[in-house]
Amino acid sequence: MIALRYSKKGQIGMMEMFMVIFVLFIIIGLGMYYFYKFSFSNQQETAEDSCVQSTNEQLSSVLQMPEIKCSNYANDEECIDIVKLIAFKDEPSIENLSRGSCKKSIIFKQIYPSIDERYKDVECGEQEFRDPNFPNNCAIWNLFQPLEADIKNKNTQIILETPVSLYFPTLNQYRIGRLELKIYQK
Repeated sequence: MIALRYSKKGQIGMMEMFMVIFVLFIIIGLGMYYFYKFSFSNQQETAEDSCVQSTNEQLSSVLQMPEIKCSNYANDEECIDIVKLIAFKDEPSIENLSRGSCKKSIIFKQIYPSIDERYKDVECGEQEFRDPNFPNNCAIWNLFQPLEADIKNKNTQIILETPVSLYFPTLNQYRIGRLELKIYQK
């Protein structure tokens, strides 16, 4: 009889110990879950900040690219040569501009003098360049655009922009434009 009582007390003690261990594992599991969740969101925020910072640095480096920068007898000028821009946009090496952790597009837009409304969203290419109405028949030079599949789930766009001088060598004319770098984020 006495041995039976001790065995019930032992079983109760063992059950209490298992329940305490079970609750302890649940608390540890919840702690690990929230730590991972906080760490992941913090890491994602840091990656987005890094992406914006690197794109901001790239904003000035795009303007200094010899492939699109104006030059007069080997002297660089602070402007973008439109003919060079049209020729360079089909180069395979242009994809190097979009290396990194974030997807981005690089667009030049003419601001002044203003273009007719029907041509404001027309992208300038070789066909538009050969048109006698050039440069009044288009207003956008899309240097790099990521694939649609790469940006279809990206809800947020951060746009970094700076004014630029656009040079049209065929007319020997300068116009005011804007360089836009669009960053696509989740």
